[in-house]
Amino acid sequence: MRRLQAGTGLFAAFGLCFAAFSGAAEGERLLVLAVDGGGHELVRGFLREGRLPHFARLRDEGAFADGMATAFPSKTAAAFAMIWTGRPGRETGITGNSVLAVPPSGHSLLETRDGFSAAQLRADPLWTRVSRAGLRAVALHTTHTFPLEEALGRLSPEARDRLFLLTGYAEVRLPPETLTEAAVSLGGTPLPGGVVLPGAGGWFRFSVGDSGFLGVFLDDPADPKAGWDTFAVLADPEGRGAPPAEAGEEAGPPAAGAPLLLARTGIGAEGRFSGAVPAEVEGRAVDFRVRAFAAEAASGTSPARFTVFRSGVGEVAIHPEAAWTERLGRPSWPRAAGAAEYRSGRLGPPRSRKGDGIAEARLIETAAGIADSALEHLEAAASIPDWNLIALYLPIADEMGHLLYGFLDEGLPSHDPALAETLRPTLAGTFAEVDRVL
Repeated sequence: MRRLQAGTGLFAAFGLCFAAFSGAAEGERLLVLAVDGGGHELVRGFLREGRLPHFARLRDEGAFADGMATAFPSKTAAAFAMIWTGRPGRETGITGNSVLAVPPSGHSLLETRDGFSAAQLRADPLWTRVSRAGLRAVALHTTHTFPLEEALGRLSPEARDRLFLLTGYAEVRLPPETLTEAAVSLGGTPLPGGVVLPGAGGWFRFSVGDSGFLGVFLDDPADPKAGWDTFAVLADPEGRGAPPAEAGEEAGPPAAGAPLLLARTGIGAEGRFSGAVPAEVEGRAVDFRVRAFAAEAASGTSPARFTVFRSGVGEVAIHPEAAWTERLGRPSWPRAAGAAEYRSGRLGPPRSRKGDGIAEARLIETAAGIADSALEHLEAAASIPDWNLIALYLPIADEMGHLLYGFLDEGLPSHDPALAETLRPTLAGTFAEVDRVL
C-alpha cells in the first residue's frame, strides 16, 4: 500500500485513502497521523532546518503535497470532518466548531451544538466505512467519535465488532492546573489524619472534581542527598470526596502500615510525569498525571518554593471495553498541554516577560507527556490482531501554534525578531514531539 502524507502537515490527497480502501484486501494497512495545527509553512520550515527527521523520511520515501484546499471556514471541526469523510461541510453538516441546532423550525439562531460531536456528523468517517467494508479499524482520540453510541450507531452489530474506539474527549473535561505556593498552602509534618510516610516534609491539599488528594514532598531515605527529591500523591484522609480505590500505574502494594501511594515520581530534572491517578468528576471516572518541576524545602525564614503541574483531566470512552482494558488497564489521556498555565506565568516567567527559558522547557515537557500517551495508545492499537486502519489525532502542535505563532509571524507589526528567535525553538520542540510519534 502506498505511503500517504496528508493535509495539515501529515495529510495529503486524502481521497487516496478512500481509493486505497475501496479495493483493499485483508492484510493491507494504513496508519493516519492527524496533526492538528501542522501548518504547511511551519512543517516545511522545520523540515528545511532538519528538525523533523521522520517527516523527512516520509516525504522522501512516500508522497508530499505542496498545498491543499481546506474546509471553509478553516475551523478544526469542519476541516477534520472533511478530512475523515472526503466531503464538504454542506454534506457533513459540520461548518464550524459549533453548528446551528436543527431543524431550524424548532430552534433559534442562538442555539448551537458541538461541531466535534459524532451526533452532528451527517457523513460516514473513514473508520466507519472501513469497518463496514469488513476490515478492522481503530480510531484514537479522533474528532467525531463521541458520543460512542452515535459513532457506533451507524454500523451493524457485526461491523461494530470490527471497530475499536478510544477517545479522551468525552463530556468531562478539566484543564491542566499548576500548583504553587501562591495557589495552595503548604503544611509541615505530621501529615493530616495521622498518615505516616517516611521522609515526608511539606504537603498540600488539592482536589480534582469530587476527589480530594494530598501532594507530599519527600526526602527519600534511600537517597544520600539531603532535600526533597520525590513527590507523592495519596488520598486525603480528611478531604472532600475520595478517589476510587484503585492505585496508579506506579503505586504498587503499600508496605505494612503505610498509606497507599496513588503516584510517586522524582522532582526536577530527574523526574517525569507520574502514572495515571484515578479520580471522579460528577460521578464519572477520570484520571490525571502529575509532574513536580521543582521543590525546595524552607530554610530559616525563606518559604518553600515548588511547582507541580497537574495534567488535563478527561473522561476516556472506549469500545470494545475488554480489548482496551486488556492492553491498557484503565486508559488515560492528558487532553491538553500547559498552554494556559504557561501564558499565566505559573510555569515560570515566559520569555516575553524576560524569563530565562525554564517556563518554555516545562511547556515542551507537558507536550511530551501527551506524546508519550499517544505512543502508549498506538502500541496498544498495533497489537490488535489483523488491523487495517489506525487513525490518531494529535492536538499539541495546534495548541502550541495558537500560543506562540503570534510572536513568530514576521507580518505582524508587533513582531520582535529577538523574542521570536528565543521562542521558535519551543514551537520546534513541540513539532519534534509530533515527529517522535510519527
